[in-house]
Amino acid sequence: LIISHANMAFHSSFVDIQNNLVCGVPLLALKTKCKGNAPIAEEGSVDIIDEAIRFFRINILFKNFEIQGPADVLIVYLTLYISKCLTTVATKEENETAARKALFNLSQEKVSSPGDAGFVLGGLCKTAKNTEESEKFRVYMKQLREETAIRMGNILFHPEFGTMDFKYWAGYAKKKFLNKSL
Repeated sequence: LIISHANMAFHSSFVDIQNNLVCGVPLLALKTKCKGNAPIAEEGSVDIIDEAIRFFRINILFKNFEIQGPADVLIVYLTLYISKCLTTVATKEENETAARKALFNLSQEKVSSPGDAGFVLGGLCKTAKNTEESEKFRVYMKQLREETAIRMGNILFHPEFGTMDFKYWAGYAKKKFLNKSL
């Protein structure tokens, strides 16, 4: 019996959402207090960041990822961003204060949009129709980055587990998803 692992990547449960798109990416609700234009998700619900973090350790191992809907573009972006977060904090040698500061600084970096030189998801996102759409995209992606950085800090330095989670997650810092990086 041979089991093929070729298409075992995990996709978003929001894959069928086709409305409220900006540059071909859905503005999904988030559980966040970070400033931005995302609708607020109900407490206790699963949002796209929860999915990206949960699927990260499996999806990071893939060199191919079939986009099944607009939300999968967010999974790809967040997987690349989580990878960058881990690369950034892996050198902090388990110093929580320095790592959280590095994650915050990373989340504050300029966000490029489709059509900008060096935009890593070129071809997966549509170029903005105007500057308003481009700005709406940037604001949403910045909000995603800020909330993801906060959650990753909370996972890496969970008080109940000490540095055990940090060491486990830091092992993924060397992996490249789709042979790309942000």
